[in-house]
Amino acid sequence: MQRISGSRYFSDSSVVGTSSVTGGWYVVRMLFRTRSVDEMVSRHREVEAEVSDLRCEQAVLVNELDKIHVAGSSGHRSLNEWLTAELDVSRASAGELVFVGRHLWKHRPVNYRLAEGHISFDRAAAVRRLAEAGADPSL
Repeated sequence: MQRISGSRYFSDSSVVGTSSVTGGWYVVRMLFRTRSVDEMVSRHREVEAEVSDLRCEQAVLVNELDKIHVAGSSGHRSLNEWLTAELDVSRASAGELVFVGRHLWKHRPVNYRLAEGHISFDRAAAVRRLAEAGADPSL
């Protein structure tokens, strides 16, 4: 059994579409019988778009926090360290937010495509990294 978020769990049981209480935990199984694969994929795309929007907003906030040197004033060595401590995110996530936040002013076409929902936050970050390395950011 794998925890996915909050009180939701997936079970690797072959029985799908039902829920049960196992060891005090509420188990939710994939609802293949009530949702088609196309519906689940469509919903997944919608959720990913929402996540990208939120990550973009976080990058803007990180940019603003970086401008006022919040990490140094809080006694942290770096903004990455501050984000890891304050937001309880992984170092990799903090690093990505700091990188994107610090490079928002560059590569405006990438920002527009991200803001319009044409590319995900992860793709925008990767394109920015490639652009910083000298590649064409219009990939």
